Amino acid sequence: MNITFAKDNKTVALKEFLAMNITFTKEDKTLTLKEFLDFLNDVIPKRRGFTVLSSPVHFSAEAGKKYIRIVESYHGSRSVYCFLDMEGNIYKSATWKAPAKHVRGSLFDKDFSLNIGLDTYGARYLK
Repeated sequence: MNITFAKDNKTVALKEFLAMNITFTKEDKTLTLKEFLDFLNDVIPKRRGFTVLSSPVHFSAEAGKKYIRIVESYHGSRSVYCFLDMEGNIYKSATWKAPAKHVRGSLFDKDFSLNIGLDTYGARYLK
């Protein structure tokens, strides 16, 4: 099932649409999934040597029952960048459908855990 947004004529799948309305709260800080995706779409292409306007890299989210899959699209290919749980914890992907067992970072860390639990190509391996 697809939903069409008349505002920007963009068609997205229902699970992507539902993911966009997710918020994460920890203590007195609240973040939205959209803020995280905007950050990735701005910072990661620059780290890979692209300008934001000419970047073939795009990040989107798909909500599941327990986890949110962050998907990287690059020249028509799609891969999992990372998984998030509903508390804002970041996980490396084990497969397309499932995260690895251990938390790699948090959305509430500085720069969404970039250089801590995330790097240019996804969640980091454990040391």
